[in-house]
Parts: sequence; structure tokens; C-alpha cells
Amino acid sequence: MNIYKNIGIRNIFKMDFKRKLKSTLIWTFVMILIGLVYYGVYPSMKDLVTDKLNSMPPEILNFVSSSGELDMSDFNYYFAMIFSIIQIPLFIYASSSGSSLLHDEEKSGSIEYLYSQDVSRNDIYISKALVSLVNLIIIFFSSFLVAVVMGKGLSSDTFSFNTIKNCFLFSFCGIFFFFSLGLFLSSLLDKHKEPSKICVGLFLGGYLLGYISLLIDNINFLKIFSPIHLISSDNIAHSKAFGIGEGDFRIVGPLIYLILSFILIIWGKILYNKKDLT
Repeated sequence: MNIYKNIGIRNIFKMDFKRKLKSTLIWTFVMILIGLVYYGVYPSMKDLVTDKLNSMPPEILNFVSSSGELDMSDFNYYFAMIFSIIQIPLFIYASSSGSSLLHDEEKSGSIEYLYSQDVSRNDIYISKALVSLVNLIIIFFSSFLVAVVMGKGLSSDTFSFNTIKNCFLFSFCGIFFFFSLGLFLSSLLDKHKEPSKICVGLFLGGYLLGYISLLIDNINFLKIFSPIHLISSDNIAHSKAFGIGEGDFRIVGPLIYLILSFILIIWGKILYNKKDLT
């Protein structure tokens, strides 16, 4: 029985992976291009922009550096500032891809083909979740490779592989959360709703709350709704344990998002098994 189950999952995975390959390659190309553009301008702007940014009021500086200081003569600090921007399309992709594979097929009616095969709802849910996750990892890893290659090539004297790696690893906890949220919403909502729009909207809303929390001290807690601000790459780069600075970065935030992600995936699986698809 388990052999047939694995074959079912494998066949669905292959079918959906091929179907989504073009989209994955386009997103990979876009993320590589974004990285090349942002990292490529580093040598020409590091001295000029550092002076101009550090002359700004602290309230404005917080928008680009949550630590409140900038030293762009060091590539790691420049990367940390830029990565908060580069993460945005990764979050949007994770939100939409996590919800699209299940929802799109339910809406178009093509899901009925899978139900006519000898596969269970568990097979469908697991295989489609794996397809979305593998595609997300491919795009995410391509972005990581660009940062490493460009950082090493442009500033080998200040480049720190561990700092870049830690920024990507911790940020993936937040990205994975929105992937899981999209998957959960696609299981919860009927085919007439748009889970991807809701999930992307929640991310953008949380992102706005995170920025507001930087401006007003007594509502700093709002950043828990924004992984980009709670798991700040700038704080990671300035930390003693995970970066090259002397600051502090607590891993509680990433762990909470990671635990919530697995809860949402399991909960989504339970809901999908009970879902009325008529």
C-alpha cells in the first residue's frame, strides 16, 4: 500500500513541477537580475551614500537601517540594508505559490482529473506542497548564490560568508511562514475566494505595521507582524553571534515563525482532507 502511495505522490510531483518550471525559471532570472543590479552598484556608491544617509535624521535612517547606523564601506552592512528590499519579492512569491497550486486547480476544475486517479487527498496535498516548496528553494538559493558571488567579487576584504548565510537562513523562516500561510488558506477557503491575494495582502499589511513600529517607540511590538522587521537582516549583520558586529540578535522570532509554519501545514492538511470541493 505504501509503495502505491509513494508512486502517486511522485507522479503528481513530476507533473506539477514540469508545469511550473517555466514560471520558476522566470522568477529565478528576475531574482538574479535584481541581485546583480543592487549589489553591482556597491563600489560606486558606498562612500557617497554612507555620508548622505548618516546625515539624515534618525527617524528617516530607521527606514533603511533598523540598527540606526550605516557603514557601507563594509559589504556585509550594505548587503543587510539591501536584503530588506530584495526579500520583498521572495515573500510575495512564497505567499502566492503556497496558495496557487491547490486553489487554481479547484477553480478550473482540473482537480477532478486527480480524483479520478488512484491517489488520496493526502497524496495531492503533500505532492503539491513539495512542488511549491522546491520551487521556492530554487529561487531562494539562486538569490543567495548571487549575493555570495557578488560580495566575494566586489569586496573580498570585508565579505563574510557566515553573515550572508545567517541572514538568508533566518529570513527563510519568515518566508516559509508565508508559504505555509498560503497553503493553509488554500485549504481553508472555497474556490471562489482568492487565498493568494489575501496572503499577499497580509504580508504587505504586516510590512507597513513593521515600518510604523520603527517610527513610534511605544508600539514597537507591531514588528512581530512583519518578519522582515522582526528578523531584521540589519540586526543579524550587526550581531556578535551571527554577524560581524557587537550587537544582539535573538533567535526567538525565527523559531516562532518556523513552529507556526509547521502548525499551518499540518492544519491545512487536516482541513483539505475534510474540504467540500463541490
